[in-house]
Amino acid sequence: MNILPDKRRRQAASLALRREEIQGSLALWAKHIGFTPAPHHAKIIEALEAVVDRQIQNLIVCCPPGSAKSTYISRLFPPWYLLRQGRKILACSYSFDLIQGWSRQCRNDIEAEKRTLNYGLAADQKSVKAWATTKGGLYFCAGTGAGIAGHRASLGVIDDPIGAEDEADSLTYRDKLWAWWWNDFLPRITEGEKAKVIIANRRHEDDLVGRLLTKEPKKWHTLIIPFFPVGEDDVMGRKPVSLSVDTSILGDPSKTEEEITQDPALRPLIESRLWPEYYDEGKAVEVLQSPPRTRAGLYQQAPAAEEGNFFRKEMFLPYTVDQLPKDLNIYVASDHAVSEEQVQNGDLSCLLPVGVDTEGVIWVLPDVWWKKAETTEVVSGMLDLIKRRKPIIWWGESENIFKSIYPFLRQRMVEQSIFCHIEKVVPSKRKLTRAQAIQGRCSMGRVRVPTFTHWWNLAEAELLMFPNGKHDDFCDAFAYIGLGLDKMANQVRQAKPAKRHGHMTLGWLKDVTARVAKDKQLQTDDV
Repeated sequence: MNILPDKRRRQAASLALRREEIQGSLALWAKHIGFTPAPHHAKIIEALEAVVDRQIQNLIVCCPPGSAKSTYISRLFPPWYLLRQGRKILACSYSFDLIQGWSRQCRNDIEAEKRTLNYGLAADQKSVKAWATTKGGLYFCAGTGAGIAGHRASLGVIDDPIGAEDEADSLTYRDKLWAWWWNDFLPRITEGEKAKVIIANRRHEDDLVGRLLTKEPKKWHTLIIPFFPVGEDDVMGRKPVSLSVDTSILGDPSKTEEEITQDPALRPLIESRLWPEYYDEGKAVEVLQSPPRTRAGLYQQAPAAEEGNFFRKEMFLPYTVDQLPKDLNIYVASDHAVSEEQVQNGDLSCLLPVGVDTEGVIWVLPDVWWKKAETTEVVSGMLDLIKRRKPIIWWGESENIFKSIYPFLRQRMVEQSIFCHIEKVVPSKRKLTRAQAIQGRCSMGRVRVPTFTHWWNLAEAELLMFPNGKHDDFCDAFAYIGLGLDKMANQVRQAKPAKRHGHMTLGWLKDVTARVAKDKQLQTDDV
């Protein structure tokens, strides 16, 4: 009996079943090629499958360098997309050599797996720059800025539109890339799904991704995966790490990498890193010690504006751990996210300690407490800061600290015998007005900031985007420091002996009128 035909039929049936399974799952295709998707790769795969299913038309994926985002989007996705749709792909990158390399990988995978894919490469079009499939699919690649006329597609992929910091810093280059997007790339994506996928490491607030999300945010589905989790809405579901941890050890040159990785304050942060199976603890320390701009853009995908309209980058003078004076007058200001609108907006509560030296220079201290938290946790953070720093005065905005937090705080202070003079500030409703006092000190070089902390890049981004940024927790607390110090200075000036006027004289009547007006204002404030 000849069993060969039966064996071949079984093999064919198995191959057909395997092909059907792979056609329904990009993850299975990745595993078939030899890759094991990590959790963040599963998120990328989910988004790409939604593109094919027409649930997402425009997708932006931002991940740190080395996270294999290009492997999944520029290598594994095109052959699978052509299996599903059989259409045309236009792939571009800042580097033509880079995108040609991915094209070669795709082409080789198709050639090696043509039985599984049920299609191969067309015999008459196999070049790395442009190849076709036996099912009518087409792939063409080019560098960003290059001429791509005549190459229409149903899927457009841009793998890193900007490749270097000097390009990101060049307004001319950014404008040129923006013009290429509108005049060359976008008009070519005219068939089928008209899908666009952009992979990027963020290098500048005004890069291609930044402009697209500013000018047409509702058109784009974004998958932002930072190296360390930030906030409650981390796409990977990682527990948010408090931005209040003491990271001063990072600025100590005498500490070894092992000592840094084992520091109790940094352990939760290091352990929260992305893809720990690939990025080891040494890499986490390297990211934390990288320049604030590199950390914010390339790794956290949240680049700060290079120049702010109100605060400017050069206003913030950095200091190292060993430069921090020992004898400082300590003050704290806080901004609390207590309203329902603030909570829904994702605002954080910020407890900002500073020290003022004998020359009047303000030193922003490293242990800023900055996170989304319930009132009980905020109060515990306040008590801990009071106990450790022993501030002379704590300033808070009258509406959100005295009406919502102070009663509970006062009770806890009495219970724990931890006391501090808490004074309310009544800021102007105009953001720019309330921040003028601290801005003036910054512009005169009277403020020092701990750029070695991992939270500084977020604070700097918020300050540089002020007053137009989405969040202003740090900015408001920073502004209250300026208002509080101004109030103290005014009280000192007003402490000089007042001129006494004779009874019933014009001067006496003016003094009485002023005192009555002040009493009425105080009564109004206490209501």
